[in-house]
Amino acid sequence: MFRFFSFVAALSIFCSCSNNKPTQLSPDSVSTDTTVYTMKVLHQNDEDCDSTLSKDCRILDISYPEFTDQPALNDSLSKRIQSIYTTETSYSSVDEMVEGFMADYRRFKLDPNFNNRVYNLTSKTKLVRNDQLIGIVVDSYIYTGGAHGGTLLSFINWDGRARKQILLDDVLKPGSRDSLKAIAERIFRKNEGISTSDPLKQYFFEDNTFALNENYLFTPEGIRYVYNEYEIKPYSSGRTELLLPYSEIRSLLKPESAISHLYKAE
Repeated sequence: MFRFFSFVAALSIFCSCSNNKPTQLSPDSVSTDTTVYTMKVLHQNDEDCDSTLSKDCRILDISYPEFTDQPALNDSLSKRIQSIYTTETSYSSVDEMVEGFMADYRRFKLDPNFNNRVYNLTSKTKLVRNDQLIGIVVDSYIYTGGAHGGTLLSFINWDGRARKQILLDDVLKPGSRDSLKAIAERIFRKNEGISTSDPLKQYFFEDNTFALNENYLFTPEGIRYVYNEYEIKPYSSGRTELLLPYSEIRSLLKPESAISHLYKAE
């Protein structure tokens, strides 16, 4: 998977955190449970920026839900957001990661090669509810002084009743991964306009062999895969999306799982 690289260096700031009124994810006609959360918002401004002269003083903007009844989900989401800013330092919370980000920026401001380059980190979390299945989409952007910034889109699939993450092996029949990969490669080649005999040398797949990553979201249409920037293509090509419709993979899926209501409804 693509990882962001950061240059360790930094400045000073202003911070505000706010928790909104608890929000309830309403159940659909199948489910009778609810999931309650509050949104946590973190802001940081460049303290050397004159807000009376500029509207672009904010350099960090993170918002994400904190669930009242899902501590394991809170932990998983927190770690996912922390992974946006990868350094040699390990963080134990999003708040601590923010402090580290800003401290690095302060040091970066002292570097002779600073050249007025301003750090930026933005991360927004979106929730998608399909019965007991909670889909979490973390959409992020980060810039830490290099030639350009980078975006990262990542997913968490969560079983609200079982209170655990839903993994591919939880929904696939045993021994079906190779068949799933073969179907995915066929769809990928069609999307990319590549024949079945063409090599994949222009991509960053190991040994030029197609591979699915672990960045997927279970949607009502199918399994949505996303390869982020630099993962299988150059930065200039952006991210690559791949949808595996349930109509193509239904035979590979367990008849009963946390996502079976999605493809049985087809």
